Amino acid sequence: MAAPEQIAAFLANPANFLIGLDLGQGQFQFIRMPRQEVSDKAFLDTRAIETRHKKTELPGAAVLETLRGEMTKQPPLKACYLFHTSFCCSTLIARCLDMLGINLSLKEPYAFLGLSAFKRLSASFDPAGPSWKNLRDITLYLLSRSFYRGEKILFKPSNGTNNILPEILAFPQTDRVLLLYDDLESFLIAVLRGGRERAGVIGQILEGLVKDFSDNLPVEIDQIRSLTELQKTALVWGLQMRFFQQTIALDNDLKVKSLKSTTFLQSPGKTLKKLNDFYGLEFSEKDQKEILNGPAFNSHSKDPGIIFSKSKQIKEKENVLKIFREDIRETLIWANSHGLDYKGGLSNPL
Repeated sequence: MAAPEQIAAFLANPANFLIGLDLGQGQFQFIRMPRQEVSDKAFLDTRAIETRHKKTELPGAAVLETLRGEMTKQPPLKACYLFHTSFCCSTLIARCLDMLGINLSLKEPYAFLGLSAFKRLSASFDPAGPSWKNLRDITLYLLSRSFYRGEKILFKPSNGTNNILPEILAFPQTDRVLLLYDDLESFLIAVLRGGRERAGVIGQILEGLVKDFSDNLPVEIDQIRSLTELQKTALVWGLQMRFFQQTIALDNDLKVKSLKSTTFLQSPGKTLKKLNDFYGLEFSEKDQKEILNGPAFNSHSKDPGIIFSKSKQIKEKENVLKIFREDIRETLIWANSHGLDYKGGLSNPL
């Protein structure tokens, strides 16, 4: 696919989905996915690639040259965002807000991790520098291609990309940003319910957060290794919450709102209406009723093929508390002593 017109035709089709960035090779990676498949995926990362998918790699320079004029004439569509601390119903909300022709929710697109890594690994990151701006603009342009005219895009990035929140907020085409979270105790329980696999994920996230916020840690870097696993988990949550609160304080354009996931679960109808208004989705009352009575609330958000069981979730929580209640209590005390509990939640709620 060397000819410019072939590249242009390829990039014009949103079904050629941007699945990743290879920063080392300077390539953009695509697989072919129709809208329904994009919508169905709980993770638009390497887990979305199946054996039937053929990966197409295009040189970054060729993509930039092809899109340079197009982006001048037609900048990326305005998009909304759902950033989160993880394990707080972000996938459920993204699924609820996904409706054909109105909004497409992109859940954890892998290309965002490329943007995050570019910032994290840059020796002297410059948000105004051409390297970053070109990479950001092209990535968001490609991910914002609509399958239907007028259909909006909602990005739900992985919380491993929270470090690029300031640059996303400063992007002219960013419309609204929601910061989703739950309380610390619920976060600790959710991680413990996930066993070793989630504990491993927490370790990876903490490693990135320490690099991102090394000047804003409540403990010395060399002390982190001696913390208990739950203290490390609390640190992951607390650093994200601190960063979110700082972002809200710097939001001069009033683009940012916060939401506690418990609020959504306790009053889904009322909160859905607020989300509809905040994101400007224009769901009708009929649309909203269909969402509340539809599969999103009756199936597992990560795997819609599994029927959701509230009683099973309650039982799992009880089992965790039976074993770890005292450890959780001590961790909450530790978090409070380090200014990491945020009992009052984030400011500027939805």
